[in-house]
Amino acid sequence: MKVLITGVNGFIANNLAKFLNEKQIEVYGTSSRDIANHNCIKTFTLKIGDDFSIENIKFDWVIHCVYDKN
Repeated sequence: MKVLITGVNGFIANNLAKFLNEKQIEVYGTSSRDIANHNCIKTFTLKIGDDFSIENIKFDWVIHCVYDKN
């Protein structure tokens, strides 16, 4: 199973990524900061409003955890 978590470097999303990773689920993430999350196979750097296309990866679940402070 492949899961994409948006805002993966936030507190809740990071802990969720860690939990899913421990359950042998393939975790990918997005972050507005250029910081890789060690619980993810790959972390994509995006900001809200950016065009999002991924290298032909099909996700079973997308979990939205982005928090926009503005």
